[in-house]
Amino acid sequence: MAASFATLHVLFLVWFLPTTFSLSFFFFFFKAESISNVSCYEKDKQALLTLKRGLTDHEHVLSSWSDHKNCCIWDGVFCDKKTGRVSELHLSNSRLGGEISGSLLQLEHLNYLDLSGNDFNCTPIPTFLGSMYNLTHLDLSSTNVCGLIPHHLGNLSSLRYLSLGNNSDLYVDSLCWMSGLFAIQYLDLSYSDLHREVDWLQIMSYENSCNPRQFQFEADINELFLYTRDVDEAKAEEFNEMACKASLADQQKQLNKKFNQFIT
Repeated sequence: MAASFATLHVLFLVWFLPTTFSLSFFFFFFKAESISNVSCYEKDKQALLTLKRGLTDHEHVLSSWSDHKNCCIWDGVFCDKKTGRVSELHLSNSRLGGEISGSLLQLEHLNYLDLSGNDFNCTPIPTFLGSMYNLTHLDLSSTNVCGLIPHHLGNLSSLRYLSLGNNSDLYVDSLCWMSGLFAIQYLDLSYSDLHREVDWLQIMSYENSCNPRQFQFEADINELFLYTRDVDEAKAEEFNEMACKASLADQQKQLNKKFNQFIT
């Protein structure tokens, strides 16, 4: 009986290992096959190679980024299947550092940029990101970026997802730039210093004086994170009341629908 049981396990392993390998190969082949007829746009490839040269890559995550390969099969790179233009960069938690190069501006069709979980050694958020008008998703959370959150981000009128959270050395001097985020649905400024913006409670409320047309979102905010430091209890309660009122207004219909938490 014991011998039969051992034989059964051996047979299972003999079947399981090649099957697992076959599945892995299948998924790799499927990904390669799905873009095999798409040629990487040369301008995009060179822009990515310039980006790579400015980054430190401790884990060799970017080892597939070679001038001799189609950039659409590089790790973390996704291309439009029809045009071959780079549309998404997924580089989160890759132990990257160094410089975020302005060569990203040459990726004219990029709509998704995720650099979260890397370490940029307290460098400022590049202002040129505010000129990447096709972005709908921008994630720089937990990247150790520092300094002023650039007002230029308010130019990203198509942005639906913006996460700058868990960067404790970021600060704002004004939140009026947020009035340009017409499509925003997810906003995370957690642990940023909001104290330099003396009217931030009013700006996030229904009435404000950022500009004549008032602070307005054309899309509903589904999730909002504004955790900050050293805010007294009275201000926190005031913000919660304003958020609840704003959620009933036509201009900010669901600001508090999934308002997660506000901590002092």
